[in-house]
Amino acid sequence: MDGGSLQPAVGFDVLDVNPRKATSVHLSARSLPWGATLQGKVYFAGSNHDHGVELWVTDGTPAGTKLAVDLASGTQSSWPSALFAHGNALYFAAYDGTTWAFYRSDGTPAGTRSLGALPTGNPNITSYVDIAQTFDAGDRVCVWANASPSLWCTDTAQSSIAPVSMAGSTPLDADVVSTGNYALLRTQSQTVRTDGTNAGTTTLPLSGAGVRGAVAVGNRILLTAHPDSDGRTVWVTDGTTEGTRKVDAIPKQLDNSPNPAGGQVRLGNSVIVHFDGKLYTVDPATLAVTSIAGAPTPHSSTELVPVTESRVLLLQEKDVWVIEGTPATATKIATVDNGPYDQLQGWATGAGAAFFWDGERNKGRIWRSDGTPAGTRALGTMQTLGPAVYPPESFSTPPRRVIAADWLFFSCEDEGSWPTACAMKFADGKLSVIPVEDRTASSNPGGFYPLEGGGAVFAANGSYSSRYPQTWFTDGTQGGTRRVSETTLVGPPVKLGDRYFILRQSKERSGCELAAWRDDPASMATVQYLEDFACDPSGGTFDLPMVAVGNRIFFADANESVLATDGTATGASKQGNLPRVTEGARWLVRDGALYLPTSNGLQKADATGQVLATLGSGKVRAAGEAGGSFVFGGERLFVSDGTPAGTTQVPSVSDVTYVHVAAPHRAFVLARKIVYRVEGESAVQIASDVEAIVPFRDGVAIDTFNAGLQVVFGNSNSPTRVANRAEALYVHGDRLYFAPDSTFIQPGDKISGEPWVSDGTPAGTRALGELLPEGSPRLRWLGTMGDAAFLAADTERHGRELLRFK
Repeated sequence: MDGGSLQPAVGFDVLDVNPRKATSVHLSARSLPWGATLQGKVYFAGSNHDHGVELWVTDGTPAGTKLAVDLASGTQSSWPSALFAHGNALYFAAYDGTTWAFYRSDGTPAGTRSLGALPTGNPNITSYVDIAQTFDAGDRVCVWANASPSLWCTDTAQSSIAPVSMAGSTPLDADVVSTGNYALLRTQSQTVRTDGTNAGTTTLPLSGAGVRGAVAVGNRILLTAHPDSDGRTVWVTDGTTEGTRKVDAIPKQLDNSPNPAGGQVRLGNSVIVHFDGKLYTVDPATLAVTSIAGAPTPHSSTELVPVTESRVLLLQEKDVWVIEGTPATATKIATVDNGPYDQLQGWATGAGAAFFWDGERNKGRIWRSDGTPAGTRALGTMQTLGPAVYPPESFSTPPRRVIAADWLFFSCEDEGSWPTACAMKFADGKLSVIPVEDRTASSNPGGFYPLEGGGAVFAANGSYSSRYPQTWFTDGTQGGTRRVSETTLVGPPVKLGDRYFILRQSKERSGCELAAWRDDPASMATVQYLEDFACDPSGGTFDLPMVAVGNRIFFADANESVLATDGTATGASKQGNLPRVTEGARWLVRDGALYLPTSNGLQKADATGQVLATLGSGKVRAAGEAGGSFVFGGERLFVSDGTPAGTTQVPSVSDVTYVHVAAPHRAFVLARKIVYRVEGESAVQIASDVEAIVPFRDGVAIDTFNAGLQVVFGNSNSPTRVANRAEALYVHGDRLYFAPDSTFIQPGDKISGEPWVSDGTPAGTRALGELLPEGSPRLRWLGTMGDAAFLAADTERHGRELLRFK
């Protein structure tokens, strides 16, 4: 390939389907917990395209969100982990490019310094998983790492760290609870009490792996443990062996209990305990146990969500209860109509309120409750509250939400399903994505299909309100590109009479649906729904087969069953005597007959769906036809004139995956990464180690592992090499377009992915220019309309969008 500097790509016009701004700061899924609050701001581990995972800060507004400390310069990551605020400082573990260390920070680069190195084993960029948790133990701050020694704590001035001796070096990253004077933590085998010193670190007589749901009240901690072989019991400890006592008034929960423990929540100076299908309050100071008057009988899905220290929500099925007072009483304050969902889900607590969901992910509403009937209300769905975000998980460990003053910082997802920083203001329930800089959103176009009457339809996501692509129409201009359906294409449109038929994802139901519109772009806004059928569009494919034969439309469902319709509502029916078709294989239509690749040869059917003949045998994965000459294969390769008598097996060719019939009685076949030219009943090998193949003029273009990009024309058995390894092969007119493969770039070549063109000769192979100055634009050629070709590519100014090339 010709090296040197490339000019901006010529002949490319961007059709910006999604011109909006998108979030560009992504939360680190591995740096947990997600954030810590310090002086009304939230610090979190995030990244963007200019920086690796570093320490970011936000005040809950786009303008107040920025990179706080960049420990590993450039795009390298420092992986800030186990973030924890104590006093007027932030503590976290991070990697500076050489060593993992424990840091103290005031949120500025100048005020960030290392307190000492941490023994994370192999000190490389993946070692962030070795950091478990940071917590306070009295007036010291400690970090727990999966290393030896595993516990490290600061001095009382928080100026340096030192190891603390602790038996058992494998911590669990949950149930670290601090009372203010000491902390309780657990290893795989032990429960450990520590004040951050060697002298103040001891083991308690409880199995660490069995400890759950620890809650601190004053200097005592209530928890459940599994010290016996057959069940779980409730315990209270003051951090000493003598002060670790079982709550005898609550019976043991046996391992085979149908009502597993549901958790504990503080209520004033007591703790609500959901245990073995019952609710109790326990006073950790006296071990007194009382029942909760008016409370419903809980079950395994019942959730307890704190509102304040003196008020707790109980979520059970569709009902919202509040527990408060001394002695505690329960009162139902609301019943939520959440349709088919039978259990509310707790989410977060802050600013005197609890927040919960009434459904699943983006199908549910967020509710806010202060524990009173008047103060319990729906805030709206995540989509109506703000743009480009999707619901986070409900309560989880470690937590994925942080309370900061009158707003909530939490993990949501952007349109690319990346964990993203979001904020919700408690005062008015407003939700906002927190962007760091202006970065244009991407529509990620795909499934491009030209229409006979002009224009084309394609799939793209041009909205923040939908997680999935919609159906769009374009006449090849920015002004002529518009959304025509809120649902996703899952197959090409097929014209029958004066209507186009389309397979699309169902908006209201699971699966897919058949729809139609009149042969007029203006009518596409009123697509007529016809009926449902089974499919799984979640994989993002746009290749469900559909063809017109006679006056009927034939298509396949998720079970590879063939259905046919005359275009009327509820008119689709399974074709009883047609076998299941091969998934992903091309269907052929010739002289009013339908040819279907199946597990038992190529089945020929008439316009009524009746099988007329079986051509060949075995599973057929690929088929092609030109001028009544058929070539098809899978387990074996066959040539045929469309009749059983005229069908002959081609010897020595098996495991066929691709067929292109270039002319009657001449085809190119890919089998076991070998390309054959088939003439009549004979096959000649012309290339091996083939990675990709596309039709080109009267031959094919092939990308081979050893010999690079080659073309072969007509009757030739000798391919011509035109370039090094390539990807994204596409043919438009008499030109071959491709992108260099990054694995095989030669010295001086531009980085992979930029568009190149070839006329089939080395001299006629050249670069078109740059779409993306740094990195690869990830070209994906979509289709042709008139004299223009369309592709999806990453661009510097527009994100990943639809491009037109002439």
